[in-house]
Amino acid sequence: MKIAICDDNPEDLHLMLEYCKQYDSSLSVYTFPSGKALIHAFSSTFYDIIFLDIEMEPPNGYKTALALRAMERKPILIFTTQNLNYSIRRYGIGLQYLPKPISYEIFVHSLHQALQLTIPPKIMIPYQGAQKLVQVSDIIYIEVIRHQVIFHMINSSKLEFRGSLKDIMEQIESTWFVQCHKSFCVNLNYIDRVTAQNVFMINQVAIPIGRNKKEYFEKRLQEFLKGGKI
Repeated sequence: MKIAICDDNPEDLHLMLEYCKQYDSSLSVYTFPSGKALIHAFSSTFYDIIFLDIEMEPPNGYKTALALRAMERKPILIFTTQNLNYSIRRYGIGLQYLPKPISYEIFVHSLHQALQLTIPPKIMIPYQGAQKLVQVSDIIYIEVIRHQVIFHMINSSKLEFRGSLKDIMEQIESTWFVQCHKSFCVNLNYIDRVTAQNVFMINQVAIPIGRNKKEYFEKRLQEFLKGGKI
């Protein structure tokens, strides 16, 4: 497990390094003062998780992220920024964006989510007469029809079994998932866009937002984007 921090501000770079040490002194953490230096290092060394400042000298963090994502192995990217306008660009590129100044609490929450992706949690479900282990990070969204639970997976497959959404949500225990409708729960990592009535997932499926779930869903989504505690 290797973590990289890229920021052209020495104070911010030092702060994030100290946060990493405080969280777990055994973590292997590497720092880079520019996107160019990070891209060069990444060509020979893979970093599992990268904290990447956006407002840097060319290439900025956004262009650096595109270069990293174009490589064969994909790191987990977490943007840091003072410009909130960059938040909309996070979909499909970064796990989150953290607005500066970054508190230790927000940092811990964000790193914990990233670590969940590198070592994904699993749950056990009844499936075809046996107990099946399912990787939580592979679930795009969960649907319930009557008493039938359907997992819509990242590989386009479906897993169907008898149960309830309430029981599944208690098992998942993940900040990635939020219920947006009485019959649907979505993985926030796989949202493509949101309208007043629907959540569109990365597979372009439109999922309705229930009237009584709208405020809660929007609050959870904003907290997820900002890396705050959910």
